[in-house]
Amino acid sequence: METICDITGEGHEYPEKVDRACGVLVCYHCDNHVGGGTLRQTIVNCFCGWSIDGNGNGRANLIEAGETIGDELGWEWDFDDGMQDTGY
Repeated sequence: METICDITGEGHEYPEKVDRACGVLVCYHCDNHVGGGTLRQTIVNCFCGWSIDGNGNGRANLIEAGETIGDELGWEWDFDDGMQDTGY
């Protein structure tokens, strides 16, 4: 089921390719995040910090839920350029 964009009041509009920083599709208008697969399901939290409830705690929510985040694997987060390998 398609959700409605908070900005346009219509269906979300996504680019053809996943966002380089997040690895998912991000709505042009409201930043809603969906997986890039054929199902395009809305995700709840993203390691970039985005969360569906708008509180900006997506990364913290993932860590609290037990997810392994990139920095635990030798990656650093650069909000302008995505994940960067630090030679882990």
